[in-house]
Amino acid sequence: MDLLDVATRFSEKGRFGPIHCGASLPELAVTMGEPQRIGVEKHRRRNVWPRWFGFGDVRLEVCSCQEIDLILLPVRSRETVKVPGFGGLPTLPRVTLTRFDRLVAGEVDDDQAGAVYLRTRPAKDVQVSFAFTARESWDGPVLDDPVLDQVVATRSGHECVPA
Repeated sequence: MDLLDVATRFSEKGRFGPIHCGASLPELAVTMGEPQRIGVEKHRRRNVWPRWFGFGDVRLEVCSCQEIDLILLPVRSRETVKVPGFGGLPTLPRVTLTRFDRLVAGEVDDDQAGAVYLRTRPAKDVQVSFAFTARESWDGPVLDDPVLDQVVATRSGHECVPA
């Protein structure tokens, strides 16, 4: 399985194995091991949420209920990405918008900076966005076919009780 296959599956299911929006981080830790803590605590208070965690290269924003609100997989400028359950996936050949759009039915729109977004709704209250960039670097030439920059899944409708 390659990155294109994993991204296509994520567009349909909104999950990387057991990792999905709404999943309990403590329950994931039981089955997958302790997640990596990402970012430095900048607040004097210890109970500041949301917080960031990760498994491999998959980044998770977790609310005070300790449920996943956002999943982020950065792809650009990496030779491989580590996705739990799939191992290290080479990012070459690059996943292009043309290759991906042939496999995934979703809404496509772009912004003024040249990014293109393909969005799907694999589950109720979950949106998955695939961000494609039209440049390999900030000052690089415009590409004929935008390449996958990152994958983001978010959920809506969750009312978290403050910790």
